[in-house]
Parts: sequence; structure tokens; C-alpha cells
Amino acid sequence: KLIQEKGYTSLEEFNTAEDLEMLKKIFKYHCVETGKLMSSNIINNESLDTAQGEKITLLVNGNGIYIKDKTDSLAKISKSNKEVLRGVIHVIDKVLVSEELIDFL
Repeated sequence: KLIQEKGYTSLEEFNTAEDLEMLKKIFKYHCVETGKLMSSNIINNESLDTAQGEKITLLVNGNGIYIKDKTDSLAKISKSNKEVLRGVIHVIDKVLVSEELIDFL
């Protein structure tokens, strides 16, 4: 929502060198370098370093697994444990927002 409030409605609108660099950082904020972290191994209130350099916090409760970003809003993991060549993918329901992205916008 924060990204849309600033006028970005599609990936094509990230079209300057500065925008593209920020887009790379957004993607890196969605990646952690812990190997294959399966949902069954996620610990409540676990803090992980992202490839972008900032931390995210994982929360587990009876309703599911969530990721807390720098806006303190939660992204719910809607699909988990999709194994790929170099790790595992968990699908979430929102774009995670880093402190760096907040500062950029």
C-alpha cells in the first residue's frame, strides 16, 4: 500500500536507475540466507537477516505464520515449502517494507 500511495502501480513504473536499484533492494528484503527454512522449522519471534541487510521477524500462532516488516504490519504466509534449486519459497500476501524503502519513498 505504501508503494501505491507514492504512485507506483506496476513494476514498469520503476524505470529510472534509482528506481531499479530500489527494486533490487525490495527483492533482497524478501530473501533470507538460512538455507532451506521449512515452515515446520520456523520459531515464533525468530529474527532473520535478509539479503538486503535488514532484519525481519517471524511470528507463529494458531492462525498461521507471519512476517513482520519495518512498518510493523504482518504478511501472512499463504503457501509454504515450495522447494527450489537453492532453497525454499514461501508465498506471502503483501510486499514487505524495509526501513530503506520507507526512507526512499
